[in-house]
Amino acid sequence: MKEVVERVKNMERSGIRAILNIANSMDVDILHLEIGQPHYPTPQHIVNAAVEATKEGYIRYTMNEGRIETRKIVADKINNDYSGFDVNENNILLSIGAVYGLAVAILSLVEPHHKVLLPDPSWPNYKLQTIMANADPLYYPLQEKNNFRPDVKDLEKIVTKDTDMLVINNPGNPTGAVFTKKDIEELIEFAKKHDLYILSDEVYEKVIYEGKHIPIASFDKDGRVITVSSLSKTYSMTGWRIGYVVADEKLCQQFVKLSETFISCPPYISQKALEAAFLGPQDFTHEMVSYYRRNIDVGVKILSDAGISFVKPNGALYFFINISKTGMDSNAFALELLNEKHVSVGPGNTFGPSSNKFVRLSFSTEFELFKKGIERFAEFLVEKEKLRR
Repeated sequence: MKEVVERVKNMERSGIRAILNIANSMDVDILHLEIGQPHYPTPQHIVNAAVEATKEGYIRYTMNEGRIETRKIVADKINNDYSGFDVNENNILLSIGAVYGLAVAILSLVEPHHKVLLPDPSWPNYKLQTIMANADPLYYPLQEKNNFRPDVKDLEKIVTKDTDMLVINNPGNPTGAVFTKKDIEELIEFAKKHDLYILSDEVYEKVIYEGKHIPIASFDKDGRVITVSSLSKTYSMTGWRIGYVVADEKLCQQFVKLSETFISCPPYISQKALEAAFLGPQDFTHEMVSYYRRNIDVGVKILSDAGISFVKPNGALYFFINISKTGMDSNAFALELLNEKHVSVGPGNTFGPSSNKFVRLSFSTEFELFKKGIERFAEFLVEKEKLRR
């Protein structure tokens, strides 16, 4: 019998999932700091709206791109939340979470064997989706000394004539970086200069502790920016699998062909839940961000008291901590931490080729659990650094 195609057979599994699977197989209580999932339940008014919608028969197919009414609500929310936008329902494609939206953009806009500029470190799915498009990932560094924000000079060193797309993530996973207005303006100019599409992953747009979220599409004058977001982080709706793409109308008309091909349409129920989330009270997100700011503060104190160097996250749900003084690679470090201290973290090597000297700790969990987990982590890191001196 013929083999599975090479690009699938050679795909790597996410290191986050690998460490999670090991942790879940252990017969001890594990402090889970590896997954970026809000510990809050979905707000009750959203759940209630979905239940009522089910009772009322909203359980059938919708348009491939999603309901017109739902897409109008998304467009209105974007126009109201951010300056520089004038979008309507024709600029919106509803997707299965942000993941599908990212895949649609890459599959539609990147030619086979061409290049996609990916941040290092970054969420591993960008690389996997690039490979599935039969294209080549081309990594640009996000340097710790620059607080993990992009530097166009680094991009200029590696961009090629057959590069089709620049992927950015703001706020950043796993770094917690929040881009400045200057960063955004320079990235737009770089993309124009090299005629690149910009695929902007903004799933953490409302999860910001310092600074302000600036959508790069608000500076876009020629339709080269594709923005992807979802309700997973903002409204703690990871399992509802609902997100959206914001793009030029002509691009959306092409993207919807893939929705017909792969998903038919987003779930009707999840679209109704989106409507309740966007039209209902927004205090939940503010409460959640305040809670996680408290987790950041205790993490900063514990790490600082232990003498550990780190970049304080300004957004998203993670600390990304340098472990290079231990002399260990990130996977070995994560496994020993799991076995010795029963704390599960994300190994940095899953986030990019030069990120092996880091690990990711998620603070999107209960305060006491996170406090105990980062205390054990700090103790372990200091122990390993001392052994190498």
